[in-house]
This record gives sequence, C-alpha cells and structure tokens, in this order.
Amino acid sequence: MNRTRILEEKDSLQKVVDDYQREADRSAQHLRNSENIRISELTKQERRLQPSIIVESNDEKRGGGASEFEEAMA
Repeated sequence: MNRTRILEEKDSLQKVVDDYQREADRSAQHLRNSENIRISELTKQERRLQPSIIVESNDEKRGGGASEFEEAMA
C-alpha cells in the first residue's frame, strides 16, 4: 500500500471509531435519563407512603394500643 492509501484507511477507521463513540455516549445518556426517571418515580412513591408511616408512628407514641387496622380485623 502506498502512503496515501494508508492515510485514507486511517481516516476511514477514525470516522468509524468516532461514530461508535457517539453512539456509546448517546446510549450512556439514555441510561442516565432512565435511571433519573426511575429514581423520581421511587421518590414519589416514597413520599406517598411517608404520611401513613408518620401517622402510625404517632399512634404508637400515644398509646401503644392496636392500630385502627388491627382493631377492624379483630
């Protein structure tokens, strides 16, 4: 191979490498976005659950008796 052909091949391979790197970067960004969405969903679920936990804790502090659920089930 002559020098010109080798340089053309090098440039071609560099373009392929750059394309794969861009695709890898895009995939990594999509993964980060998905993780952030999932964390946001879990945070919302946690916030919905917290009030009942706080109320239950306050009930336990007041009397330590059976909860309303336990009384209803009895």
